[in-house]
This record gives sequence, C-alpha cells and structure tokens, in this order.
Amino acid sequence: MNWTLVLVPLLLVGVGVAAYFFFTNGEGGEAPRPPKPAEPFVFTRGQTHFVSIGGSAEKLTPEQKESARAGVDSVLNYVYDAGFVTKSRWEKGAFTSVFQHFAEAAAAQAEEDLPELTLGPEALQLQSVKPGKGILTVDVLMNKQDPVAAIAEAEFEAAGRLSGGGSLAISHKGKFFLRLIDGAWRIVGYEVDGSLDSGTAATPTPVETTP
Repeated sequence: MNWTLVLVPLLLVGVGVAAYFFFTNGEGGEAPRPPKPAEPFVFTRGQTHFVSIGGSAEKLTPEQKESARAGVDSVLNYVYDAGFVTKSRWEKGAFTSVFQHFAEAAAAQAEEDLPELTLGPEALQLQSVKPGKGILTVDVLMNKQDPVAAIAEAEFEAAGRLSGGGSLAISHKGKFFLRLIDGAWRIVGYEVDGSLDSGTAATPTPVETTP
C-alpha cells in the first residue's frame, strides 16, 4: 500500500471537515442578524424664535429655550413619523396614534382631515417610505419665562415604495398651532398642503380651539 497516496486524501478530508465546522459553528457561521429597525423620523431643526410677554426673550436661559423647543419638536416628529414614515404606526390607514397630540376639538377635525394630515388611504398601497428633506421651524410665545403657545412650520419630502412596484413622491407642508395644556404641548389648529406624486394639493384646513 502506498501510504503517501492514502494520507493526502485523508488530510484533505480532515481540512474540509474542520473548515465546515468553523464556518457553520465558528465566527464565519453566525446566523445573519436581522436588520435593526429604522430610527423614528426626526426633523432637522430650522430657526427658532422666542417672543416673551411681560419680559424679555433675551433673558431666557439656554435650558428654558431648549425645553420649549424640544417639546414642540417631539410632537411634530411623532405626528410625521406616525403619519408618513413608520409603517407599524399606520394601523392599516387608521393613524389613530396621531390624534393623541391634538387638543380635543382639533382631534375631532383631524379625523375628518386624515387624508390631508397623513398618507391617508394611500398607506394601504405602500410597502415602505424613505424620508428625505424634513425641516421644522418654530416660533414660541413665552409668558415671562414660561412657554404658552407655539407655531411650528414643517416641510417634509419622502419617497414611497409601492407594494405592486414603482414609487410615490410625497411632499407635505404644514403650519401647526400649539398650546401648552396641562403641561403637554397639544396641536389646536393647523393648515396643511400636500401631494402624493399627483401634484394635487390638499385644501388648507385651519382649525382653532380654546382649551
């Protein structure tokens, strides 16, 4: 028997087995990790203006300014994320989570204006939405050192991927009137103008209510 001819195939088999176990059970064999869920949509901050009644806006501390601005940002970030970007929040086109950030009277009107405030029925045709441009500018009204109201102007653009193939260009602008009610910012009125690839603008819908 020629041992040289026998040992070489055996060595090759041994190397092959070791490689198999390395790539299936070692570093190379780790199961692919599922992709991380996308981060919630956040607007890029535009300008912030402060107007103070009975005091001077110049005397506001950076902490006071940031607290007021962050509270308004949080509301609009959520409204646009739930209304346009994150599919798990669309609720098959119901978008009920959006209404929690509206004052009672404004929420009732918002339900009627859902197609203008969100993706509306188009959500049922979309597989996903990738946000593009998003800028939010805010004017805050202060009573001395305390915020009482704000106007937030949003510009939002995104690209939607249709379930049947193709894409949908999304463009939306909104002007939102907010008041601080029981320690939380609530939308009390709005004017919106948007299009979903068709260029058809939504009818501006002003709504105001006194808490």
